[in-house]
Amino acid sequence: MTGISAMKKHIYRTKKINAIDWIQMKEQLQGSAVVFAIDVAKEKQYALLANADSSVSELLSWNHPEQTREVLTHLENLACPLTAVMESTGTYGDALRYQFRCSGFEVNQISAKRVSDARELYDGVPSLHDAKSATVIMRLHRDGLSTPWRESSDTERELDAYRREY
Repeated sequence: MTGISAMKKHIYRTKKINAIDWIQMKEQLQGSAVVFAIDVAKEKQYALLANADSSVSELLSWNHPEQTREVLTHLENLACPLTAVMESTGTYGDALRYQFRCSGFEVNQISAKRVSDARELYDGVPSLHDAKSATVIMRLHRDGLSTPWRESSDTERELDAYRREY
């Protein structure tokens, strides 16, 4: 067999945030820039944290909102320039996006359609689950397909509220 049909299924193993050695990770990163690609959900969050060459990489999960402050504290303590990348749909990510901005992190967005369309692109498997989504978000960001998150103006938010009410 050749091509995609011969690819082996990739296993997306995650660690809970309290199982990660954050001190060792900080030492390995040595202040280098990192990306935190998040698959945003209502409660269970999955994210891939990696430096530019993925020599330091961790696929992690946490419960939102209970553990979100803990995650942010760990990320702040890494003392690295950090870009958070998340899909631009729904309202589940609003609180996370706000907290990342308050922590001084850059926030980028990626189209949910792009993530869905790319589900088979990188590993040849058509499934899409939370841990894999975080990995796909990272890959799409590295391929230059994310954009800086632009917050809506007060007027845009008001008009959107009227549209939804209508």
